[in-house]
Amino acid sequence: MHKRVIALADLNNAFVSMERIFDPKLHGIPVVTASNNDSMIIARSYEAKALNIKMAQPYFQVKHLEKQGLVARSANFPLYANISNRFVSVLENFSNHVSQYSIDECFFILNQKEINGLESYGQLIKKTLLKHLALPAGIGISSSKTLSKCCNYAAKKYPATGGVVNIFGDEEKRKRLLKVIPVSEVWGCGKATTIKLNSIGITSALELANFNPSKARELFGINLFKTIKELNGNEVIEFEPDYSVSQSIIASRSLGEKTDDKTTLMSSIAAHISRATVKLRNQNSVSKTLSLSIQTSKHSKNDAHYFKQASFTFDYPTSDSTKLLKAASKLFNKIYQPNYRYSKTGIMLTNISSKKTVQNDMFFDQTESEKNKVLMSTIDQLNNRYGKGALKMGTESASKKWNSQSNWRSPNYTGSWDELAVVKC
Repeated sequence: MHKRVIALADLNNAFVSMERIFDPKLHGIPVVTASNNDSMIIARSYEAKALNIKMAQPYFQVKHLEKQGLVARSANFPLYANISNRFVSVLENFSNHVSQYSIDECFFILNQKEINGLESYGQLIKKTLLKHLALPAGIGISSSKTLSKCCNYAAKKYPATGGVVNIFGDEEKRKRLLKVIPVSEVWGCGKATTIKLNSIGITSALELANFNPSKARELFGINLFKTIKELNGNEVIEFEPDYSVSQSIIASRSLGEKTDDKTTLMSSIAAHISRATVKLRNQNSVSKTLSLSIQTSKHSKNDAHYFKQASFTFDYPTSDSTKLLKAASKLFNKIYQPNYRYSKTGIMLTNISSKKTVQNDMFFDQTESEKNKVLMSTIDQLNNRYGKGALKMGTESASKKWNSQSNWRSPNYTGSWDELAVVKC
């Protein structure tokens, strides 16, 4: 069977690397990126990892390392998103089929004519990303997405690879690679699956590749069945050249100040709804299930702890901000308890599907749907024209006390005229 060349480009320590583009002083020193309330570490440089700083570790636990040169930056997602778009644009110069998997990862298909020089071609892509964007990356090349992920793991872990690992068409290389990769590092093998696989003696990616696919399907389900097929070089997971529909959209944020004020909390939830529905509409999809959560700080020794989540499933999937906000308001009133100092709110949209695949029944109000569609389209167009947040839902504007702290945020160099870098001669 004819096999395609599937590559994966994955940026190294993406958020930190993006911060270093405009601040060269950050090179060679331990740097972390903290979540929007400057409380949780979400990215680490290699130097920071060497200090034993963990992902998702609260910043206050490592603050003492500032004496050893540790530097923190607040997450600057508008900047990261803009640079991510440029990352995709560079890859599109090398492939007509690029599929963005995340803000720092892209799968792409390489032309068959490059097969005899795939490793050097991968090096060229890597050097181009470094030259044009100052972004270091690992490149994995194989015949399936899962194998390319494995290649990328090795490209980053083993410096001798030069950041590029190609196993396309080389069976011996495939086996040697999978033998040194723990099954926990295989794409699609989460913590629970890894524990279960370890319990039956499967600890490496190669052992998983040699596991009977039918037995795996019986014990673990269709996803692990596909993973095994992919580890054996078969392209089973569909390659999406266009923007693929996210299976879930999460919007959550720590509050700038702890509070039990209902107006402030609902204002933050409305902002989450607004962000999430824009993502829905941008990928031309709709969601049928909304989940909402509120919580106090896990790390506070002085405040009583409280966490509550509730969900609502719509009769018909939607991307309408007003409908989702109405449902969120009901969920919030259901789970809210007074006299707690809440530190975080969040929403999650699941049960997501493409609008093209949705079929409504005879009771669906098509007229109301069209009116709401026009309203949402108008809001999106005005915000695109006049800037994010130019037009908001009333609840979202009710209070800004929930706005998170970003005390160490770098300027949005590529997305705001007011924050352009200034060069003095």
